[in-house]
Amino acid sequence: MAVRGEEFDEYASALSELVVNSKPIISSLTMLAGEIAGKDEARAGAIADLIRAHIKNSPVKSKLCGFYLLDSVVKNLRGPFVRIFSKGLSDLFLQAYARVTDAQKKSMAHLFGTWKTVFPSSVLDEIEPALTRSAPAGVRPPVAPSGA
Repeated sequence: MAVRGEEFDEYASALSELVVNSKPIISSLTMLAGEIAGKDEARAGAIADLIRAHIKNSPVKSKLCGFYLLDSVVKNLRGPFVRIFSKGLSDLFLQAYARVTDAQKKSMAHLFGTWKTVFPSSVLDEIEPALTRSAPAGVRPPVAPSGA
């Protein structure tokens, strides 16, 4: 990653505190990501790399928190973050989904269902079949909403 500096080190340090689902921490990290990256693709990519690494390296019980941050960033900041997170989202999501508990799977499936207006369908289409196949008992996999 070419973009580095004190602000990225500070972001990584703040990110390390995201070990429980905390709206104030997620909101703060989202705002900070926007301040650091602006609309600069390289800076947004550096922040995205830190978030991806956090998700990959977090203990199973904390992975969902990282996805809540990713969700907050793409929904609130949009721009380059949506493009950047679209690349490799299916691998990141499915690797975590395979390791989490059934309760976390349910939360991840719900989160996935909110991304239809955020990420391109080509990205989501890579994830949806796996969610449908491996949905825990009592969890309805995310599908297109019906008119019922």
